[in-house]
Amino acid sequence: MDGSCKTCQPNSGWNGTTCVCLAGFVSINNVCSQCPPNTVSNGASCVCASGFFNVSGNCQQQPPNTYYDGTAFVCNNFYVLVNGVCTPCPPNAKWNGSSCVCPKGFNFFNGQCIKCPARSKWTGTECKCNQKNQFIINNNCSECPPNSAWGGESCICINGYYPSGGFCLSCGPNSFWNGISCTC
Repeated sequence: MDGSCKTCQPNSGWNGTTCVCLAGFVSINNVCSQCPPNTVSNGASCVCASGFFNVSGNCQQQPPNTYYDGTAFVCNNFYVLVNGVCTPCPPNAKWNGSSCVCPKGFNFFNGQCIKCPARSKWTGTECKCNQKNQFIINNNCSECPPNSAWGGESCICINGYYPSGGFCLSCGPNSFWNGISCTC
């Protein structure tokens, strides 16, 4: 040095010749600024840290079971995107070179190959029985027994009737079903 004092800007230090940014900082418009999260300084600029990729200007960590195609993360072969996560193809699916494919008669939904029971059709989100008054019960299209109605997941006895052995029976005269037994 020439005997005069040199003052470096914040986040920088003297290297014997000039002021340089400290580790983890980079000069942006002659100001030493800290690199954003998930980045490191390469001496001249901030770059994505190891295991992180520049996706639309942000350094994002590579999710499991993916590869980076230069612009986005893509599921590896034999994996399919389900609810934002790359998951393996379902056991009964085949890999066609670019995606999981369900066998004939099966429908891909929510990461699974689903087969609708006989006398039903796929709606795009579920199997529905072809006949209006039938519902899928134990993987078959069936009607609810007499004196019952479909409750969304199972058949439910209507008021005045109680379940017994898969049937809906009525209580005797002057009695009603209290949820446990017939009561006078």
